[in-house]
Amino acid sequence: MQNEVANKFPDSFPANFETDILPKNIVPLTLQVYRVCISGIINKNAFLSTYESVRQGLQPKPPKWNLDDPGTYSTSCFKNVNEARNTLKCLKRYNPPAFIMEGEATYALGPLQRTKERTGKKTSHIDWWLYHDADPSRLFYIKTEG
Repeated sequence: MQNEVANKFPDSFPANFETDILPKNIVPLTLQVYRVCISGIINKNAFLSTYESVRQGLQPKPPKWNLDDPGTYSTSCFKNVNEARNTLKCLKRYNPPAFIMEGEATYALGPLQRTKERTGKKTSHIDWWLYHDADPSRLFYIKTEG
């Protein structure tokens, strides 16, 4: 079991992230998911949240940048490989080494939620709020076609 210090969100997140932004009543889940790896290397940085990626200058700020939206701080994954493929098509033009990775999103590394439970939108998108010391790379591998 991880201790309370280990279960801390990144220091770059707002001080009120856990109390005011993170959705309430998240149930512990472990899900098989797909994620686009932009850099072409499965490592801890392949799991940065949108917020962290923008702060580090790795991606441009989205047009609808809402710092009160919990999704801004999540690592995006998908239950449906076709949704991941659609995302890959968009990103591969500017990130040629990008590919889809498959693996296990687990509550032990940070809370996760099916986005449709919060937004009502029909999607297989998963929001995963990783703790600052979490490194899910050991749980993921390159998705082979099929």
